[in-house]
Amino acid sequence: MKVALIYNEKKIDPNDVINVFGVATKEHYSAKAVERVARALERGGHTVKVIEGDIHLTDELREFMPKVVAGDSPGMVFNMAYGIQGQNRYTHVPAMMEMLGIPYIGSGPAGHAIVQHKVMTKIILQRKEIPTPGFWEFKTPEDTFDDLVFPVIVKP
Repeated sequence: MKVALIYNEKKIDPNDVINVFGVATKEHYSAKAVERVARALERGGHTVKVIEGDIHLTDELREFMPKVVAGDSPGMVFNMAYGIQGQNRYTHVPAMMEMLGIPYIGSGPAGHAIVQHKVMTKIILQRKEIPTPGFWEFKTPEDTFDDLVFPVIVKP
C-alpha cells in the first residue's frame, strides 16, 4: 500500500504559505522520529513517501496517491502533522484528507478542534462521566478560587 507520511518542519518557511496568519505551530516531531516511522512502515511492506504538510501537500499527494477512481487500490495518510499556523492548525491535514477522499489515521477535524480548547474538552469529559480532575478557568487577574486544592497543574 502507498502511505504518505505527513509531518511539519520546526519553523514556518514563508514560501510554504500564502500569508502568515495566527499562532505558528510550536509542536513538531523530530526528523529522527519521522524517519523511524517511515522505515517501520517500509519494513511492513508499504511504499512510503514523507511529505511536508504545507502549501504543496495536495500537489504531492496528487502525484503519489493511487487513483482509486481509475480502479487502483487506495493508499492512506499517516498523519504526524500539527498544522502550520492558526487557532485550528491541528485540523488542517485531517480536513484536507477528508476533502480529497484519502483515508488517514488519527483524530478527525472535529476531535482536533475540541481538544484544542482545553476547557471545552474538560466539560465534555465531565458530561460524559469520564473521570478527569477538576479545573478552574481564570479569565481576569482578579479571579479567585478559594476552593482550589493543591497541588495543581497550570495550563496558560
